[in-house]
Amino acid sequence: DEGAARGHGYRSRAADPVALKRQMDVITDKFAGYLQRDAHEFFADLIDFLHDELEAVPRESGKVEGEGVSCETNGNSSDKVDDVVSPDGEECQKENSPREGPNGTPTRKKRQEAADGNRDAQSPSKGTPPSSSPQSRDPACPAVAKPSPPLLPTDDFFRLKVRVCLRCDSCGYSRSKEEMYRHLSVDVGEDADGVDWTVGRSLDRFFQHERRELKCEKCDAGKTATQKLEIISFPKAILLHFKRFIVTQEVKTRIHARPGDPPEMEMVLRKNKARIPTLDSLSLAEYAAGGPSSVPRGDYGLRGLVHHVGSTASSGHYTACVRRPRAGSGADQGSDEEDWIFFDDRNGFRRDLSYVNNERNQRNMYLALYELR
Repeated sequence: DEGAARGHGYRSRAADPVALKRQMDVITDKFAGYLQRDAHEFFADLIDFLHDELEAVPRESGKVEGEGVSCETNGNSSDKVDDVVSPDGEECQKENSPREGPNGTPTRKKRQEAADGNRDAQSPSKGTPPSSSPQSRDPACPAVAKPSPPLLPTDDFFRLKVRVCLRCDSCGYSRSKEEMYRHLSVDVGEDADGVDWTVGRSLDRFFQHERRELKCEKCDAGKTATQKLEIISFPKAILLHFKRFIVTQEVKTRIHARPGDPPEMEMVLRKNKARIPTLDSLSLAEYAAGGPSSVPRGDYGLRGLVHHVGSTASSGHYTACVRRPRAGSGADQGSDEEDWIFFDDRNGFRRDLSYVNNERNQRNMYLALYELR
């Protein structure tokens, strides 16, 4: 018994993911075969496909009964543009986000842009949106809000809404739109002067203000605008994807090169192996639209990690460390005793926190899943 031999006294078999993989191969050929594939892309597509299936199931709708008079609310949404005042007093013109599809769900193409780190706000279209016309309503029927359909699990757990505000650096004119993220793809810096990179620094870089070259639609002098991101709704889970693979240009090795031949360059995906210490508790409150005080529950606890063991994007091996209720601890009765389980293919082994947070795992941490406490 390998687990007992290593002194851990525990071994289990993980759920065999073959059935899930086969079903994914029915839907898409992106992960077919046995070539190296990206765990982050697989998870993102899995959530998208689950959401599409759940959205196709009919949900209860907006018929409202009131004092013997049956009436239905008008289902047409208003196209009116509202002014949004941000916490620092900026007035932001709100518009519908071009990144979002029906019900605020982005197309798979737009989701992939977010996964690739493309979170630049697009310039709003010029012109005045059409005004909304008053809704016709039977005077005998009281104004009753249409009940919202139940929130899908994919949105309940993996829907982070962010307001993107652009403010002209010349005249101060601001406008905003909303974007949705299933996960956050964050940068990883290099080890420098013995100082480790941190999860907090990755998040700070993602939400930092950016100056963009953008012509203002209200003034002639405005050539640049400052972009600000702020969270307006929090999901039950946060998935962080650490962008470890960096596109670099290197001299291509040529076996039959002759003296005097110019060097030939090639694009290479280099893995950044900077150490990222495991963070057991994560807070996003400082990035909230209303500031930290506006978030009653902003702390997330670490639930699982995925590590990429290897040096290139085209080779390597994925393992995972996940928190599980301790066997025999009375988890069904609400016990909070948990163990870290290391999963390697179909096998699982109990590990302690020192193993989860050792240097090798810190340099290979690729995905981190946090759950709202």
